Amino acid sequence: MIWTHLSIRYTFTDDHLYIYGGLFRFKIPYDKITSARRTTGYLTGMRVMSSTTGLAIYNSHTAFDEIKISPHPEEDFLKTLKKHVPYVKIRL
Repeated sequence: MIWTHLSIRYTFTDDHLYIYGGLFRFKIPYDKITSARRTTGYLTGMRVMSSTTGLAIYNSHTAFDEIKISPHPEEDFLKTLKKHVPYVKIRL
């Protein structure tokens, strides 16, 4: 459990967002991402979070069509996401 939280990383490539957390690996194509919003619901859904607050990334690629993450700094992550997915709807 601790290893999962200590090893969380987010990597933007030319066509995918990679999310790493312990044994969990997610590769989400940018064209499958629809929106992002702040969330405090860390007890539900597919999550790779190291805190009780974070972002829910909605997409048509992962289980439950969302994944909850806690990037830091959040503003930099959202700017980079917007650069790779210009049509993404961000609700804060």
